[in-house]
Amino acid sequence: MILTISSRNFTVSDDMRVMFEKKAAKLERYLRPDAKVVAMFSREGTRDSIEITIPLKGSILRAEDTGYDVYTSMDTVLDKIEHQIRRNRKRIEHRLKNNAVAEAPLYFDEEDDDQEEEIQIVRTKRFAVKPMDAYEAVEQMEMLGHNFFVYLDVETNDIAVVYKRNNGTYGLIEPEIG
Repeated sequence: MILTISSRNFTVSDDMRVMFEKKAAKLERYLRPDAKVVAMFSREGTRDSIEITIPLKGSILRAEDTGYDVYTSMDTVLDKIEHQIRRNRKRIEHRLKNNAVAEAPLYFDEEDDDQEEEIQIVRTKRFAVKPMDAYEAVEQMEMLGHNFFVYLDVETNDIAVVYKRNNGTYGLIEPEIG
């Protein structure tokens, strides 16, 4: 596992770096030796945030935690990313095997098989997609009280999604086929 630690508006001390590396070492049992793990420490006001991103072939695992104590956030974000790896391991291994893009699958403990969570789709919703721009879509999303909204972009004539981020700002997803 190749761990990269960076920061934004935050100084990662040597002691903090060593502690994080030691705690992140538990991810090695799940990942191949050449897997890249990127940790980003940042500070907004009085709150510290840690984001971990693991790019895998065909997917990305990401976890984030924000709080007033960086050490508590370390534990929480590492638990979140470990849970994602364990929850998604069968799907990831299946994709790796079917696409034949990796010689060896991700490493997982056999004892974790009992904790497999099955994906259940409990509701399907259909609706007419209306042409509008991103700003109209945000207004519509806010009026409905949702945290995302799917619409047909009038400029590109493609489906797009606006969503509300945890920090109160908005994001836009414009899919690319390919």
